[in-house]
Amino acid sequence: MISNSKNKCKSICSIINDNISKSKPDHKNMKIRRSEGSHLIENPTDISNIFNDYYLDTINDLQKNNPRNGTTTKTPANSSMFLGSVSQNEVINAIGKLKNKKCCGPDDITDEILKLCHQDIVEPLTDILNASFENGIFPNLLKTSKIFPLHKKGDEELVSNYRPVANLSAFSKIIEIVMAERVQSYLTHFNIIACSQFGFVKKKTTSDAVLDFIHYVYKCFDEKLCVMGVFFDMSKAFDMVDHNILLNKLESYGIRGNANKKSIEEMTKWCNLNKLILNETKTSLVQFRTNFRTERNSNSAYFNSFTSNTKFLGIFIDDNLKWNKHIEELEIKLSKAIFAIRKIRDIVNEKTALMIYHALFHSIFLCWRELGNEEEARRGFQRDVFRTTVRDTLNSWCGWIYH
Repeated sequence: MISNSKNKCKSICSIINDNISKSKPDHKNMKIRRSEGSHLIENPTDISNIFNDYYLDTINDLQKNNPRNGTTTKTPANSSMFLGSVSQNEVINAIGKLKNKKCCGPDDITDEILKLCHQDIVEPLTDILNASFENGIFPNLLKTSKIFPLHKKGDEELVSNYRPVANLSAFSKIIEIVMAERVQSYLTHFNIIACSQFGFVKKKTTSDAVLDFIHYVYKCFDEKLCVMGVFFDMSKAFDMVDHNILLNKLESYGIRGNANKKSIEEMTKWCNLNKLILNETKTSLVQFRTNFRTERNSNSAYFNSFTSNTKFLGIFIDDNLKWNKHIEELEIKLSKAIFAIRKIRDIVNEKTALMIYHALFHSIFLCWRELGNEEEARRGFQRDVFRTTVRDTLNSWCGWIYH
């Protein structure tokens, strides 16, 4: 099944879920309620309308309750972005970057189909891209998408526990890839992206952002300063992007004229704009302390909101930077990974087991290794997963794997 699969990761996950008894949501017999205590809706058409109304009303309500005017004061860039012509090789490379997914947009053409026939359509597709860039117009038919509700957590019958996932047309993705490469090249060439920007930047990871933050905290400790971190969460941040402010920002960064007209959809993820609403329930305040300084700033207006730890870019940070909470979470995840590997080890060969090891265990373990502590505990997990993966005895010597 795995060797013949075009999407090996998906096949591996399917086997794992089947063997550890993870229940799958039953979309055919889906039941939804608008709010807690309301009656259940079973008709598929009514369910679709409920999701559609909820996603629209949520954004409209947030916008009505956020009357503040956004402004930009950034000094305009002297440079301007130029959209050069697109070559057929660029289009072929963009098609090659599409993932082999079976999902599709409103045109029902999958990425896989597009890849198979790319030689026959590359010429007209290149003409479409050049016409789009030259006139600053994104084809209207490619602006639509299929929206699917994906369960996040909590009660599966409550509509608010689902987030929308959009399936775009494969042709739309190609235009976005080509445009994104031009925008990225322009911003990098003129050093427009700030050094403190880590999200959506090549060769930068969340680990870089966390290490930069921790370095700053220790620097403040060295200077005997009081350090507090306020970790904000924005409500529907991407959905709340104001296009007028976005266009002004693009103008100030030098993305002007046709490039500006074309870039609204592609550049949403780059923005850090005004008119965003703070999600107070997910915002936390941490005052960092050392072993020698344990007092809190009692003058803080947020004194009652202090928490001893919070989640920052997927990593739990505590107030004394000891990583205890994060290590506890990693131990739970690693234990679950070893359990899953052990459950399916008897039905897969060693090569497949190693693939599953990398999919479930390795990336999580690397996060622990970067912290640089609890070495003996980490070695214990290494021994367990090694013996499970290669079906070795519990008492076998594993010292060689550390070298």
